[in-house]
Amino acid sequence: MKGKQKILKQLLAMVLSLVMVSGMVTQSVQLRAISLDEIPIAEEQQAEPQKIQEGTGQNGNNNTPQVPESTKTCTVTITGPTATSGKPGDIISGFNALVTEDGQPVQDAKVIWKASNGVTVDASNGVSVTIPSGLEEAGTFHVWAIYKDIESNKIPITVQRSKITAHGKTIDESKEKDGYETTTVEVTTNSQIHVTGKEGQRIDLEQFDEKDAFTYGENASYNFQAFVAAKDAEDAKDIKKHWTINTNKNNDEYDPQINFHSVEQDKENSDLWVVKGTISFKAVYAGDVEITVAYSQDATEKVYKDAETFGIYSIKKKELTVSGIAFDEKIYDGTPNANVRVITLDGILNQDDVQAVTTGLKLAGVNADEEEGYCLNTDSKNGGQPLGLKGSKADNYIIKRSTDDAVATIKCKIQRRPLYLKVNDSGEEGKLLERQYGQPGIYENGMPKVEVASREELKDIVADIDSVGEIMDHDANITAIEVKDYSDKRQVVDGEDIPDNNLEKRLRPDLEDGASISDSKGINNYKYVENTNLHGTVRIIFYKTVEADDYLAYSSTNGSIFMNRESELWVRGNVKNENNAYDYDLTLGLNGKGEIPFDAIRVVGAAEGASEEVDVIVPQNSKETVQIKFVIPEEQKKIAKVNLLLLAEDAAGQLVACSEPVLLTVNVDAKAPVVSFEKVTGEANLVDKLVRAITFNRYSNKNYAMDISFSDEEGSGVRGNNSWEYYVLPITEDMQADGFSLQKAMDRISDNQWTIAKDGQTSIPIGKFDEEMDEKYLEGHYIAAVRSYDNVHNSKIYTSNGFVLEDNRPEIVFKENPKDYYNLEDMEKSSDLFTLGEIEVSDREKDGDISSAIKEISYQVYKGGTKDSDPNDAGVRKLIPYSKNTVLYKSEKEEYRYSELKEDSAFTKITEEVSFAVDERFDGNDVFLRVTAVDNAGNEHYNTMPLRFDLSRPEIEVTYKNVGETTVHNENYYNGNRTATIKFSDRNIDMNQAVFSVSLKDKKYEQNIILDERNIEVLEGLKDIYGNNIFTNVTIDMDEGTGQDEDIHVSTVTLEFNGNEQYTVNYKCKDLAGNTNSEKWNTTFIIDKMAPVVTQLYAVDGEEISMESKVYTQKPMFYSVNIAEHNFKADGLPFETDSKTTITEEADEGKESNPDNMMEDVNQWGENGNLNNTEQWRFTFNFTEQGNYTHSLEYKDLAGNDAVFVDAYGNTISNKSAFTIDWTPANATITVGSFNPWKNWFAEIFFKLFSKSSVDVSIEAKDDICDIYPLEYARFHDSQTVEQLDAYNAWQSASEEKPGYAKFSVNSDERLIVYTRVTDYAGNMKYYSSDGVIVDSTKPEPTVTITNLSQSQNGIFNENVTLQIDVKDPIVNDSYAGLEKVWYTVSATGNVNVSETIELMNNSNSRMQSHQTFTGTITVPADVYNSNDVKVQAFATDFAGNQGDSEVTELKIDVTNPTISVAWDLNNPSNGRYYKDTRTATVTVTDRNFDPNNVRFSITNTDGTLANIGGWSSSSNIGVSDSAASTCQVSFPADGDYTFTLGCTDLAGNSGEYGQTDEFTIDKTLPEMTVSYDNNDARNGNYFKEARTATVTIREHNFNAADVRAAITASLEGKGVSTPSIGVFSGSGDTHTASVSYSTDGDYTFDIDYTDMAGNAAADYTQDSFTIDLTAPELEITDVEDKSANNDAVSPKVEAKDVNYDAKGVTITLTGANNGQVEAGTAVSAIQNGQSMKFNDFARTEEMDDLYKLTAKVVDKAGNGTEKEIMFSVNRYGSVFVLDDDTKDWLMTDGGYTYIREEKEVGIREINVDNIESRSITVNCDGELASLKENTDFTVKTSGSEAQWKEAHYTIAKENFAKEGNYTVILNTQDEAQNSMNNTSVKKANKNLPIEFAVDKTAPTVVVSGVENDAQYRLVEKAMTVDAKDNLALTKVAINIDGIETVYEGEELMKDNGVIEASIASANRWQSIKIIAEDAAGNVLGQSGQKRDGEPIALRILVTPNIVIQYYMNKPLFYGSLAAVAVLLGLMVFLVWRRIVRKKKIKNN
Repeated sequence: MKGKQKILKQLLAMVLSLVMVSGMVTQSVQLRAISLDEIPIAEEQQAEPQKIQEGTGQNGNNNTPQVPESTKTCTVTITGPTATSGKPGDIISGFNALVTEDGQPVQDAKVIWKASNGVTVDASNGVSVTIPSGLEEAGTFHVWAIYKDIESNKIPITVQRSKITAHGKTIDESKEKDGYETTTVEVTTNSQIHVTGKEGQRIDLEQFDEKDAFTYGENASYNFQAFVAAKDAEDAKDIKKHWTINTNKNNDEYDPQINFHSVEQDKENSDLWVVKGTISFKAVYAGDVEITVAYSQDATEKVYKDAETFGIYSIKKKELTVSGIAFDEKIYDGTPNANVRVITLDGILNQDDVQAVTTGLKLAGVNADEEEGYCLNTDSKNGGQPLGLKGSKADNYIIKRSTDDAVATIKCKIQRRPLYLKVNDSGEEGKLLERQYGQPGIYENGMPKVEVASREELKDIVADIDSVGEIMDHDANITAIEVKDYSDKRQVVDGEDIPDNNLEKRLRPDLEDGASISDSKGINNYKYVENTNLHGTVRIIFYKTVEADDYLAYSSTNGSIFMNRESELWVRGNVKNENNAYDYDLTLGLNGKGEIPFDAIRVVGAAEGASEEVDVIVPQNSKETVQIKFVIPEEQKKIAKVNLLLLAEDAAGQLVACSEPVLLTVNVDAKAPVVSFEKVTGEANLVDKLVRAITFNRYSNKNYAMDISFSDEEGSGVRGNNSWEYYVLPITEDMQADGFSLQKAMDRISDNQWTIAKDGQTSIPIGKFDEEMDEKYLEGHYIAAVRSYDNVHNSKIYTSNGFVLEDNRPEIVFKENPKDYYNLEDMEKSSDLFTLGEIEVSDREKDGDISSAIKEISYQVYKGGTKDSDPNDAGVRKLIPYSKNTVLYKSEKEEYRYSELKEDSAFTKITEEVSFAVDERFDGNDVFLRVTAVDNAGNEHYNTMPLRFDLSRPEIEVTYKNVGETTVHNENYYNGNRTATIKFSDRNIDMNQAVFSVSLKDKKYEQNIILDERNIEVLEGLKDIYGNNIFTNVTIDMDEGTGQDEDIHVSTVTLEFNGNEQYTVNYKCKDLAGNTNSEKWNTTFIIDKMAPVVTQLYAVDGEEISMESKVYTQKPMFYSVNIAEHNFKADGLPFETDSKTTITEEADEGKESNPDNMMEDVNQWGENGNLNNTEQWRFTFNFTEQGNYTHSLEYKDLAGNDAVFVDAYGNTISNKSAFTIDWTPANATITVGSFNPWKNWFAEIFFKLFSKSSVDVSIEAKDDICDIYPLEYARFHDSQTVEQLDAYNAWQSASEEKPGYAKFSVNSDERLIVYTRVTDYAGNMKYYSSDGVIVDSTKPEPTVTITNLSQSQNGIFNENVTLQIDVKDPIVNDSYAGLEKVWYTVSATGNVNVSETIELMNNSNSRMQSHQTFTGTITVPADVYNSNDVKVQAFATDFAGNQGDSEVTELKIDVTNPTISVAWDLNNPSNGRYYKDTRTATVTVTDRNFDPNNVRFSITNTDGTLANIGGWSSSSNIGVSDSAASTCQVSFPADGDYTFTLGCTDLAGNSGEYGQTDEFTIDKTLPEMTVSYDNNDARNGNYFKEARTATVTIREHNFNAADVRAAITASLEGKGVSTPSIGVFSGSGDTHTASVSYSTDGDYTFDIDYTDMAGNAAADYTQDSFTIDLTAPELEITDVEDKSANNDAVSPKVEAKDVNYDAKGVTITLTGANNGQVEAGTAVSAIQNGQSMKFNDFARTEEMDDLYKLTAKVVDKAGNGTEKEIMFSVNRYGSVFVLDDDTKDWLMTDGGYTYIREEKEVGIREINVDNIESRSITVNCDGELASLKENTDFTVKTSGSEAQWKEAHYTIAKENFAKEGNYTVILNTQDEAQNSMNNTSVKKANKNLPIEFAVDKTAPTVVVSGVENDAQYRLVEKAMTVDAKDNLALTKVAINIDGIETVYEGEELMKDNGVIEASIASANRWQSIKIIAEDAAGNVLGQSGQKRDGEPIALRILVTPNIVIQYYMNKPLFYGSLAAVAVLLGLMVFLVWRRIVRKKKIKNN
């Protein structure tokens, strides 16, 4: 059992022979070493550490919810410890655990430390373990750490054995024996022996793999394999006898079992059996379980150490799925708390006590307006609560989540929280709310509020108030709920005496019952529950805010009348009656238009001048009125007052007063309003002022409005809408003449030129303020004239002072350019003021420009933002803000004459100098000097000069870090690599001036190196004097920042110092501004990674002595040590040399016998040259004294590198040596029998000692200084000389165990001298001798024979040998004494050196005649006497003491199987098995009796070529030692996949196998590699606009895709982007292909190399470099908007950008609709990744007005194109007006005036680049203006597409000209470019189109006087006056007298205003006179509606002096006379006829 049973040591000694000689101190015994396990000890009680799971109770169960761990990749790695082995009691410390999650170290991670075999881990102060006793047999135990169920690697700790102590003393180390074997040793009292069991038994458990882990509830089973010592297979499976299996938990619950699958004998060790099977246990708990399996032999059979191992296995938790969730109703409470009733789980085993935790769960949302509701939120990162488990078995389960389980699909609908709302009807001070009649929503005493009803208020309303829950009124958004007043709007005023409780509930929340109510976040989490008990009350009171004008109808016979808001009526003054008094009347009534529904008005009045009192009710809509008459004597005063009451009908139809009384006052107004122009008030007499005297003190730019104000304090007030008119008068040069007054200027203004102010207008617009404004209101010098009216039409004209309208910005020019940067040096030079030179500010570009004069020039300096930033922005820090101190110029003048503003003067051009103080606040690249100039018109312009102040030195931060295990010694000496991280920090960092100064002392190299990308190769290419790279891993990280000027750019350089050198380094940097760093980083250090090489030389007499083993010499020892070390010593640093010499006490005292002190003194070492760039240091010493020396040397260089010790040939040797200097021979003593011992050499021998019986001879030798070889001895019959002894070669030797002691017996009948030769290890030899001794005892002796009974193979036995021994006591004289003892000796030399004497018979205790013969068999154990030189000899003695010896039987025994080893010349294959050169195996068969003819090679090759097998050669000890080696070489020159193994059988029949099959591949063929691309359509060399795919083809038999090294880089704009990787290779035979897809933008390089699995490298591939650009260029057209209209600066800008921008790929065309392609000129400037092309401002000429299409196209280097176009207009000159063709036919516009006789349509075509935004047409007919309405009075038809000029065709209906008169048509328009114009005032030269004509439908009139038609005049000549008139223009009068026509036209008619005097001469006939007249419109005299041709005046007169002719020519008279006669005759006839007829009627009657 692990760590729980230890067996104390015992020694069993079996005495196998009787005491041969009494009194001997020592005795020979046989010992059998026993196992440690056989030695019982008291059982150690070691507590097993209790494993406590986090969060569990004592029983391991957890009733709290389990929270799943986050799915992070976690690793735990143990580093350290201080040692990995030790003895019991040792403390192993230094364990560290590194925990990472997702690759990031976890700080302060809490880990649990574990150890196997019951070892306790102490983590109280660091982590350590103490090795307990009793673990020696276990061999090792493991230490590991656990973090969140993640186990670390396991650190094995080897337990070293303690010596076994017997009887209190431990014997020498050399006596330690391995294995449970029997050996013979000499044991004395208190002697001990240390024995260990054999290695070999082991148990291998299947390693735990997380993926194969078993789950709770399953039966776990894992494989094992064991190598165990047993008798047989059944014994190996005997569980009760040998096996134990335990868990670290409850065995009864886990029930661990061992199950055997197979048992077979181990092929390599027949003692062992290979057992395979499984261990199984029940997975009764989730978590780790430790299984310990042990195997132990029987104590009586134990020869092997026990096998024990353990495994830790994890049991996974069983996964449960959620199949259902039941929620209780949840009403919104603002929390995500879920009301979960139950969660149904699937997968629970055996009705285990486990349930899902339903408390603490969260929903994914909190709001009630989520229609479907929410699932549970189990994401702890987002505030959720993961699902947990509870119950006694909860620890064994885990909930498995999926996207379709109940957790993810079942939702809980949150119900809206009921909200009971009430209306609070308590106003201020608790008064009841009141509202005025007719005005719901307007309340007195405050406003009603919606509130949440309290629980107290709900008690009588809600049956179960607890079901409502706590109302979260803090969250409900009730403030947004309005109160609805649903009382009748016509509810009349409530009486004061009505009790409150009788008032209706008239107020409630304006919500429907159940309506949703939002919370404070606007989410509908509440619902409204209506209850009438919570409604509110309001009392109706009088309407207080009656405005009489809203309800009153009034009039007066006096004319103008007006009522103001104070209910005052005003009438115009100056109206008198016939009594010269002022009388007025007023008629009042309801107008029915008021918002409040009143039914009648009551008028009650008592007036000052009223003729009667009034009190009358006037119903609404009645024709009744009340009239009040007033008479007052004065012009203006209050003349009357009346009170008005408004009435409404109540429910009963009664009229009730519902308003408070309104007082109405009547007034008279006779004065016009007063006008004020800002600060200047102009009176009427100002028009007498001279224009040149006007001063200008008001200024503005385009959008200027001159504020005016009106006052009529004592009158009716200024009229509201259209109450005033204005005219803006430009001041021109001609007005500056002497005598030119304002009155004269005002006379130029006609009435129709005055502009009527719009409603609400309080200013006079100048510039583009008004869409109807004329062009003359643009820039200029002006005064304004205003004509205002009051409410009763009184008016007067006022004029203003002068003002200037100017919109030209001042121009600011910096005379000097700033430096790129201003640095600290600059600031030191200008410590007082920083001067930037002069600036010039001008307010006029050229002569004639309008200027308002410069008002102020100021500057400010700010930091942050951009050149055009607003300095008031939050991100801008003002260094010098606007203040008095920053004003460079300020004009004190406020008023200017016209002449002062029209030319360059001290007021319009200013030059100033800018100086300011600079401090550290200015430090920045984003400092801007902004100079701002403002003119008096408010035109402000600034010019900003960017300044860069770099007042900070660049900072360098250098940190050094030791790499790996590097440590520092002596402050500056490092024994490994160091990494320097240099951070250069600066705003204007310039890495081209970041300098690394490095001085390499040894290399004699000193250089300043710029730390940029170009010098990486330079640094990495530096080599130290030993050929190592000076630097490795040089990286430069250039931080480009975000592009903001204020970024601190940090560039990091990493240098790994690798070379063995003395470095002196420094780092310097200068920024772009020239500032240098102030820190000094100069440092010196040494890297020395080379271990010192110590060469020790020991020599005697000049001959080097190897010190691999202890050396003995008779002479002084010369010692020389050479240390090859570069950093051997340094001044002031310790010299770390430790020399330790021990000398035995035999050394002479008082002499310098050891070099320790000298060697530790650095000054005793001398330089010994330089070898391979390394200094050599030497020390010598002579050991001259006798003694046993041990000497050790330890040396560390200054960097702490421990020395490596080598001999003169470079072989590694120990740093320790042992030697003996001894020139004194050893002493010896020879003892024979009981004779006195001899201690000397006797040159002369005397035989004077005799013995009649055999004697024992003992020899003892001793050397006081060094060990001796086994003493040699021999006995001779005669005295021997030294020479004879030297030549003698049959010496016998003492045993190795007791080299100084020998003993033998001398039988009878022998003459002998004993000689001994003693030689010590130093070679001192001396002979010693005894005197002569004679033993004489002749007796018969037994005969002894040996017979071999065993069979051999080739004369060699491979098993035990059986011999038969036969002994016979010969009969002498018919008698024999009998055999007393029979024994034999067996010895082996050569392979083994072993001998033993074994008795076969001993009758010593029965001394009687018996046993004449003896026959017995003996067995020579082959495993003991495994040698080719085995000798067996038998012996016998009889009772007479005679002894017989057999012949020596020689045997060869070989039971050792051959061992085969193979050594390869190539042992570093590529990829485990591949070689690119011929491989040769050197096969070594280690065997004593090797048979080269019986070697079996098994070699295969897939290519069929066989290997070359060479001949065998054997070592010199073949046939002698099992270590004899026989070798041959097998070479494999051909390509192919080989397998290689072999076996052999030796001469003894023992077989050996190589035991493995070597598999390898020979591949000498180079791989072939090609790369092809699918897209080779490149532009500009290597740019591709489509993705590319590279296909890599490799032809190779032994292909491994992992060895393909593709170097692919990808960058975009110098920054790294995602790099494509090579795809998976697919193969067909030896051809393998893969692809690389380049599908994103980037600059790519591709390089590839391949080395096959054998290390053959393909030919070098030339790197590909190309660019993939799938992105079209960015193209932007700015500064002119698409489809925009532009009337000012037009300067489009085209910006084209692309990472691979090609300036040659840019085309820009500008095409005008009329002008065609236009060249406007551009300025090209560079921008990042492109260019900016800025057009010049389009020429300001009429011809440039056009509709333009700007087309820009850019094609990048890869061929990607982007095209954009915009259309815009340049429209600075506005419209052109022309008449349409029909109108052209009759209307003259090029001179003259058109008159038409009937109205006609007027057609006007307006042609403009842009659309017309607004238009108006005004028709002036004889001063009467009429504004025409579109689509009523005129129509507009537009044409022209977006790409064409626009035309508006106006057709003005002829009905607008139906009235006769002179017409002027004004068409005012404004286009999209904001050009305002009319047809008489266009911007284009000579394009005005005045439309003026007259409509004259009236024909001229002619009055003729002096003659009358058909008149006769007895005159010679008659005078006639013709008066011709026309209403407009008379153009022609023609008078035709008797065929002679005279025409009067033009000036002639104008001269006498159409009066013509003519005369008619006499004639004898009637003369006809015809007069026609025609006006300019073509109307002719006499025309009418039916007769448009007209009718002339025709007269016939007779002018003659002859009366007869007159009578005759008077035809009417003449014929009348005749007719009269005829009539009379006819009358007479008629009278006669009628008389006759009458008579007939009478007769008939």
